[in-house]
Order: sequence, then C-alpha cells, then structure tokens
Amino acid sequence: EPDPGSSRDVIDAIISGVLLAGNLGPGLRTSSNARTVTATITGCRSVGNGNGVEAAFDVVGANNLTTFSSCEAISNTRFGFEIGSDVTGTKLNGCTSQLNNHYGIMDSGTGTTITGCVVENNAGTGMYLGGASTTVSGTTFKGNCSTGAAGNVQVDIYGTNAALAGVTSLAGTNAIKPNYGFAVRSGATGTRLLGCDATGAFGSGPFVDQTA
Repeated sequence: EPDPGSSRDVIDAIISGVLLAGNLGPGLRTSSNARTVTATITGCRSVGNGNGVEAAFDVVGANNLTTFSSCEAISNTRFGFEIGSDVTGTKLNGCTSQLNNHYGIMDSGTGTTITGCVVENNAGTGMYLGGASTTVSGTTFKGNCSTGAAGNVQVDIYGTNAALAGVTSLAGTNAIKPNYGFAVRSGATGTRLLGCDATGAFGSGPFVDQTA
C-alpha cells in the first residue's frame, strides 16, 4: 500500500508492537509508489530478515514521511534501517540496531532525524550517512565493524551538511575494532560535530577528517 498507479494515499498509518521475523525480504517497508505515505511505526521488532539485499526496516519513495519510535532491528542480513535517496524527513527516535546486521543505519535521504538511538555489535559500519542535512543527536555506537568489512568505520559520513550532537562512538570489546570512530569523507562538506566523543582502541585512531 498504496497500490502503484492508483489514486490512493496512505495517511497517518499506525503500526505498533509487531514482530517481523524470518522473511526473505525486509521485515517492513514503507513505499509511496508515487503517491503519499505518512506513517508511525512504534515498538516493532525486525529479526532475522533479508536475503543480503533488503533492509530490516526500509523506507523508499518521495512523499514518504515515516517515523520509527522504539523499534529494534536484530540480526538481519542487510541494514537495520535503510532510508532511500528519494526520501525526505524520516525520523528514528529511540531505536536500536544490533547483533550482526550488515550496517546498523544506512541513510541516503534528506533531512533525516536520528535521536536517542543505540547501534551496537553489527558486522559492518554502525552508521553510513550519504544523504543531505541529516541530524543525529544523543545516539551511541558501540562495537560495530566486528568483521572488519564495509569500510570498517563506525560512523562514516559522506553526505553534506550532517549535524551530529552528543554522539558517542565506543570501540567496544569485539576482537576486531573499527578503524575509526568517526570518518568525515572528502565530499562531506558542511559537516558539524558538537560534543561528540570517540573512546577506545580504534585501529587507526578515533577521528579522521578528509575534507578540504
């Protein structure tokens, strides 16, 4: 929903307290299909989903305004939360992404807000920011990159105008540590970090800035 090619929108949908487990694709996807979607997803758990391609919680399509509150992505084969490049205004509030998801959070959208989340012990990158104007506050990343793959950076910033405040990056206790706690890549112009902290034995250091 909504059906592609239809004249119907999905407005103020509420999905609460649902367990989404063992699916070949994503646990839950909100997709506008060229219509409009507004949805609030609360207290849902996505566990053991995916075929290596689909995210546990997947948001795609323009005019798709989805808010996730207190949702958990656990041991999925792809990303815990994925926001597509055509999406604006997704919110993650108090969500958790943990235990061997490929990435904890993959954000390619615009104006995403991530508040009070926990991302820990995932196989690859804790959070990849590739979109524009993402705001992240009060969020903790710990023990990600446990396989040494996917760039081996716990918080990896490629997009423009990201603002991170009070974000903590902890190396964790896994045998393989992230190379960096925070990496600001060459194209990540306008990145702002305020009151952020990287703690522990990162392989190459807590922070790298590759911008001009």
